[in-house]
Amino acid sequence: QIQSRGLGDVYKRQDGTRLAIQDLNGPQDQIWIHDARLDTFTRLTTDGSNAYPVWSHDGRELFFASNRDGEDRLYRQPVDGSAPASRLLTDEQEALVDTKRRWPSSVTPDGKFLVFYTWGHPQRGGDLWKVVLDGSADPEELLATDANEIIPEVSPDGRWLLFLSNERGRYQVAVRPFDDVESREWIASRGEASDGIWSPVGDEILYWKGMTSRLMRTPVLPGDEFEIGASTEVRSIPYHDASGPSLGVSPDGRRVLVQKPVGQDMMSTGPLNLVTGWDLEVTRLVDEQP
Repeated sequence: QIQSRGLGDVYKRQDGTRLAIQDLNGPQDQIWIHDARLDTFTRLTTDGSNAYPVWSHDGRELFFASNRDGEDRLYRQPVDGSAPASRLLTDEQEALVDTKRRWPSSVTPDGKFLVFYTWGHPQRGGDLWKVVLDGSADPEELLATDANEIIPEVSPDGRWLLFLSNERGRYQVAVRPFDDVESREWIASRGEASDGIWSPVGDEILYWKGMTSRLMRTPVLPGDEFEIGASTEVRSIPYHDASGPSLGVSPDGRRVLVQKPVGQDMMSTGPLNLVTGWDLEVTRLVDEQP
């Protein structure tokens, strides 16, 4: 057991050894790193409110949103704290992204792009963007419809883009080709969905059925073309609804990480019981009030 007073969204490192945690304790959210091997917590951020941490493909950096300059901008920072956080986009590049809220969501497997989403456009709501991480090009709009597109995640092979869309009136898990998002779309959830993630090898999509505790699985069939099977229920797991991802998968694909409320209704706030199961046998992260 690891004691903490306020945990928010939890983001796993791909090798399963570290977690980036958005801590809700205090007037402003901060990002901490939990190292499962050393059983330690290390605070990464101090200035402003910081949220939505996303690991770089090599685990050396975190990308996150911070309002330290007055609005939600994108930042990057080495995980070891060897350098301060720096802005990912210039003023001119941010002017191209015509909203005040920009939230990182996924890094491509080759480490070349960060995929992020925006919120607050007066006509469109949420849109999907990508930006090359070496700074050689301006951010590029991926998908902007009259509906909301949020929380994108690139598949492990880099070919497909998963995201939530309410184009049909309720949020569903949608998938499009990453290199040609306008060409086609598949709906990978059965009915309404919240969250949506790839399995480590991309052979399954996991999601919550609506705002219930029913964890669902959609198989992704092998082949050059994208094809899915029927969704089935994995099990019922009461979870805490998070502003960001509330699901994670262990590197071997055998276990899931969820934010689970302790002794409270599923949608209530308060203590969280974070059920993990990485190869290093980090079995539970429990938040209890002193």
